[in-house]
Amino acid sequence: MNITDLKAVVWKESKEIMRSMKGVIILTILTTNVLQYVTVAPVINKTTMSDEMKAVQLSALTMYLSVLVVLFLGHTFINRFLNDERKDRTIQTLLANGIDQTSLWLGKMIVTVLYTFITLLLTIGLHILFIKVFFHLSISFTTLTFILSFIGMPALGFGILALLSTVYWYFNKVDIVSFLFPLVSYLGIWNLSIKLVDNFPTLMVLIISIIIGLCFIFASLFIINKIPKERIIGKV
Repeated sequence: MNITDLKAVVWKESKEIMRSMKGVIILTILTTNVLQYVTVAPVINKTTMSDEMKAVQLSALTMYLSVLVVLFLGHTFINRFLNDERKDRTIQTLLANGIDQTSLWLGKMIVTVLYTFITLLLTIGLHILFIKVFFHLSISFTTLTFILSFIGMPALGFGILALLSTVYWYFNKVDIVSFLFPLVSYLGIWNLSIKLVDNFPTLMVLIISIIIGLCFIFASLFIINKIPKERIIGKV
């Protein structure tokens, strides 16, 4: 891995996001908050639950908001940086100029994680403000729900995206995957959050999500190093 190449890739993809993907970020923030309201509405409207209990339960439900943002927006970035770049042959130029594939992949993943996490913070911040202003309720994070929402679930989501990125570089025809993945994951997580609205997460959920996420990330890094450049540019 070359640090200079890594910095160049990070700079390039950061400029691409600021140039052409700000609208997607805004749309993600607004859309996920609308879906999250449907999830939290049963808790807000529950007359048998005290405001203090609602505040804690609402904090637990932000873990689903985290997964929604990471998988939807993160996949949008991954699809643009890896799949679309491969199809328009831009990746051939980058590899031909001597940028090694590990630096190329890692740089794209760093940018994906960075901008997706910033969007996640903005999304949850807007969600907290919305609940406070319109329903006069606070969201009170426990240590467990805080780590789940800002570390555990994002780690799992980024692990899934890392593994998906290897699919985009290894297989030639992945259009059906790039179309179905955000749709299935978005609707799947949303429906799961509605069904589990009264369930409070356990420590085991946190541990498993982090372990799976890290395993997926390290497995993806190993796979990326093994993919031939000919396969990446689609000549095999």
